[in-house]
Amino acid sequence: MKKLALIVVLLTTCVSFATTWHVEQATGDDTAAAADSSGKTAFKSIQKALSKSKDGDTVLVGDGVYTAAEGTTSNVNGRTYLNITKGITLKSVNGPA
Repeated sequence: MKKLALIVVLLTTCVSFATTWHVEQATGDDTAAAADSSGKTAFKSIQKALSKSKDGDTVLVGDGVYTAAEGTTSNVNGRTYLNITKGITLKSVNGPA
C-alpha cells in the first residue's frame, strides 16, 4: 500500500500543465518573457510562440498576415507551409480568413 501511495504522489508531482500562447501582430511583443491564457501578454510572431511552446500547448494567432523566419517553412506546389515539429495546437482566434 505504501508503494502505491508513493507512485501516486510521484505521478501527480510530475504532471505538467499546458500553456496557451497568444500571438497578436499589431500589439504583440517578441521580447515578452511569457504569455498567459488571458491574452494580456502576446508575442508578435508565430515563430516566437512556437519557440516557447512545448508539446500539449496551444498557440492562438490573432488576425494579420504573418511572415515566417528563414528555415521554418516548406514550399510545396507554390504554397508556403509552416513547419511545426512539436505536438501543439495552432489555431486562429477568429477562424479562417
